Amino acid sequence: MKKLLTFFSILISIFLISSIPSNGMYAGIANITAAPGETMDKIGINYHTRYADSYVIYGTDSSLKKFTKVTPEVHEWEREVKGDYPAFEKRYVCSVNLSGLKLYTTYYYQVIAGSEKSDICKFNTGLNESVTTFAWITDSQTYDNGYDKVEAVFQNLLKANPNIAFMLNTGDVTDRAGKEAQWNGYFSQFKSVQSFPNATIPGNHEYYTTAASGYDSPEIYNQYFNNPKNSFEGRMNSSYYFYYNNILFLMVDAIKNEYVNEQRAWITEVLENNTADFIIVGIHAGLITGGNYSSDAKRMKQAFGDIFEEYAVDIILSGHEHAFCVQKTRLDGEINPDLGVTHVIGPAVGNKTYKANDDGMDYVQNLNYGGCIITVTSSRLTLKMYNNMGDEQYSLEIKNRRGVSSKYNEESFLKSLKVERDAEKETATLVWNSDIYGYVDKITVTGKEVNLYNESNLKEVSRKIKLANIYSLDLGANYSDTNYYYDIVITKLDGTTITKTVEIINNEELLINKYTVTFKDKDGNILKEETVKEGEDATAPTAPSVEGYNFVGWDKEFDDVEEDLVITALYEEIKVEAPAKEGCKKELLTLTTSLIACISLAFIILRKKN
Repeated sequence: MKKLLTFFSILISIFLISSIPSNGMYAGIANITAAPGETMDKIGINYHTRYADSYVIYGTDSSLKKFTKVTPEVHEWEREVKGDYPAFEKRYVCSVNLSGLKLYTTYYYQVIAGSEKSDICKFNTGLNESVTTFAWITDSQTYDNGYDKVEAVFQNLLKANPNIAFMLNTGDVTDRAGKEAQWNGYFSQFKSVQSFPNATIPGNHEYYTTAASGYDSPEIYNQYFNNPKNSFEGRMNSSYYFYYNNILFLMVDAIKNEYVNEQRAWITEVLENNTADFIIVGIHAGLITGGNYSSDAKRMKQAFGDIFEEYAVDIILSGHEHAFCVQKTRLDGEINPDLGVTHVIGPAVGNKTYKANDDGMDYVQNLNYGGCIITVTSSRLTLKMYNNMGDEQYSLEIKNRRGVSSKYNEESFLKSLKVERDAEKETATLVWNSDIYGYVDKITVTGKEVNLYNESNLKEVSRKIKLANIYSLDLGANYSDTNYYYDIVITKLDGTTITKTVEIINNEELLINKYTVTFKDKDGNILKEETVKEGEDATAPTAPSVEGYNFVGWDKEFDDVEEDLVITALYEEIKVEAPAKEGCKKELLTLTTSLIACISLAFIILRKKN
């Protein structure tokens, strides 16, 4: 009996020892994961290996009998002992960037290095075109072998909604990035990272590279994830953006108070040039606080709050506070469903939990081992938070405010543009009734006011079109004894412009006859619409280039305008002369030679007679 007990004790000891991740890389192939690419047809695979030569095979066959072979980009990396943190032994960090993948498809892949093969892993390129469902977790940080509980939370989320397409982690993946055992635990015990695309950013704990370092850098984090490389040099790979169906995800690494100007410029450029029905920001330290990290929230709000509000970001997902907190649709501190930003701090999916207060919050719940499922359709975003048992604790909805999918008709939009005057307040507002988000970048209004004493220029007024429900622009004062001529310039996303002039006549004694001059291209599309005073000249727009044709002018004169005019661009087809046939060339040469011979003979005969 004693021998039997001893035997089982040894077995249990071996099992326990083997389940604790070591300080070194514990296998020849390790830390395999896939990250979303910039677009859904791209995926970034990352892994570590002891072998200098390795490759990845992938395909849609789960057994990988049919596959494509890809050689990775490789760099050698190691890290010496830092203070009381052990070394990272030398290894090869390998990255594979797949593109041109078929959408809404499950792919399988395997790493082969030396004589070793990894398990077969998988990822998908989306599950549904009309619905996007993903799991959001944060602060998975735990000690060396506690990530099995993180896996349990994720499995409960899958039970609540089996349509999860990928996972998003807003930082503090580990508790101390300088301890490799914690990375080993994350990748070996949190098994689902090898079955779903894994969109992550570093938290402040990824910046702890030694016991005494404070916030250091994302260097170690960057060895473990192959994210889209579409940021700026100082935060390449740890800050990035990606598209998923109708959603723009902006993942921001702003742990240290550095690169703020570069980060602001990059965020502005991304939001300026990318349209989507919903904009989701992932960030570790958020712009709101439950009281545990007030200074970080203040810093983040000062650095980025104005940009996120200017571009009406729908929701900001953050962690750091280890409690679940919600603040709905705030703009300048006030509730604004149309333009406000919703802030949500996620519960820690790991073992740490703090107590948050409800100052300025719409909802607070103190818990850990929790996670969220976010579902996005064309009309709404729904967030649900679950506890460690998989029970739903909270739900919120955000309606689509952009409507990228709506149809835009330029002619209808131009017709709808008009200036409405408030006679009591003596103000004017430009209004329109078309969904122009995703087509029009901004609307700018200048012009003149003419009264009994002088004619002066109006101050320029401009508005960026960030949402579909932006449909007006305040033009300021519009006095009853003055006439106003508003020159409206609509700048489209491709940089081209269209113009329109609208006049408000409040004093007919000042009225000068004006005429509308409309310039059109050869197909009848409006290039420019201009109001011109009687006797003045209209100004033609630049005629568009037409392949195979030369622009030769306009079909009417537009100097000294005395009536409404519709002017159309004229083009002349470019004619290319066909090359002369070879036979014709020979006949012409023969004829020329004969003619010269005859002239020469006649000249000789004439000389002899003389």
